[in-house]
Amino acid sequence: MAIVGYIARKVSVIALILGLLFFFNGLFLKMSSTTFLPSEDQGVILANIQLPEGATQPRTLNVVKDIIPLIKEEKGVNSVMNIVGFSMLSGQGENVGMGVVQLKPWDERKDDLSYSTNILNRLKAKFEKIPNANINLFEFPAIPGLGSTGGMDFRLQALDDTDPKKLEATLKSFLGKVNALPEILYAFSTYNAQTPHAYIEINKDKAEVMDVSVSSIYSVLQNYLGAGYVNDINI
Repeated sequence: MAIVGYIARKVSVIALILGLLFFFNGLFLKMSSTTFLPSEDQGVILANIQLPEGATQPRTLNVVKDIIPLIKEEKGVNSVMNIVGFSMLSGQGENVGMGVVQLKPWDERKDDLSYSTNILNRLKAKFEKIPNANINLFEFPAIPGLGSTGGMDFRLQALDDTDPKKLEATLKSFLGKVNALPEILYAFSTYNAQTPHAYIEINKDKAEVMDVSVSSIYSVLQNYLGAGYVNDINI
């Protein structure tokens, strides 16, 4: 109480203490990362590969074969695993794929150029030159379980209109404005409304006369056209 009473009577002491608090607070903010959630080098980089809707699996595989040498050129890369037909962000489809880039141990990557985020940025610049493929790179969030990727995650919802193309147009406009912000490194989405559809009407009466089950017709169409092309069959 005596110390508090003495300090309370000394305006200069209070001003000095406040000045020191403001100084160290500003110094701490300059030393801290200014991102929403700072990324951490976890030794893994993931790639989401998406071709135009309707692209066949061989086309997707060719893109994967093209990016593997570009990834292995990086000195900090240890190995690359790729999957065609599935992605953590895009789901299943012949036009999607993903890659898992395993980096070398941390004791072998001591310089700043070998930091995972710097490797990611260099790979991103290389992949921008690949035509007809949207390749997005990301790292796991610094806090496990906080989303699938690092950074912020948004949900764009259509409340009044269910037209997928209008939602896609709104999404592209939103991404354009977000990417124009100096605080945002880059933003992307895997959603699009360009998936080709095949509408096939099956004559059930004729199928019964010919002793052909409707389920067998559906299976044949699905195998012949592929899951990436038959999205809706009216029976």
